[in-house]
Amino acid sequence: RSVGGPWCFDGARAVPDVGGLPMSSAADPQYMAILSVLLDRGYVDRIPFDEDGMAHISVPFCGPFHEYHALCDFVSKHLLSRPGAKGAIITATEVSDRYHYDWAIAEKWCKRFHPQIKLQAYVSDLSADPLPEAGLVLGIHPEATKGGCWFQIVGSMVQSCSIGVCVFATFYEVEMKTVVNMANMYRASNSIVETAENPYYETNQPGPHPPMRHLVFVVSI
Repeated sequence: RSVGGPWCFDGARAVPDVGGLPMSSAADPQYMAILSVLLDRGYVDRIPFDEDGMAHISVPFCGPFHEYHALCDFVSKHLLSRPGAKGAIITATEVSDRYHYDWAIAEKWCKRFHPQIKLQAYVSDLSADPLPEAGLVLGIHPEATKGGCWFQIVGSMVQSCSIGVCVFATFYEVEMKTVVNMANMYRASNSIVETAENPYYETNQPGPHPPMRHLVFVVSI
């Protein structure tokens, strides 16, 4: 890990067997509801494949990325079942270097249970490093109201997904409106910006800090 200068050795941990689903990797029901919205609105059909039949999915500011199994299952069932699909690459990025162990488990699990999907996670400062091109981008809880570097981060997300679907999920309406304004600054002329409330909250009372309540979709048309 980096300690404000050169990288140094911090420690070693063995990656456990992934014969089953790790309990710590259970995806939130709000996240599952977002994946359902992609289906219900037909956005999944907007996600393209490259010339080699590969779908590209990007997960910026992923943290420990405990949603990996839900996303991999979703991609396998709803994208790789399409004619001509050969596989998918899921790229997760995060500015912090604290999650290598979580990512190693995720990568090992994906390789075993979804060999057609390559999952790769690494440290990246998205205020400086451009995101790879992707047909689906999932940004959970961007800190857009802080401004500053978040203009570059949101812009990189939107511009990396000029063809496909870019999704943002926020706690609060003010964050959602800020993301909408930023997305409109960077979106391609052939895309639209749409908003929705997470359907999870149709049957569940939101608390004072409701995760993933407000959704923003930048969709190519």
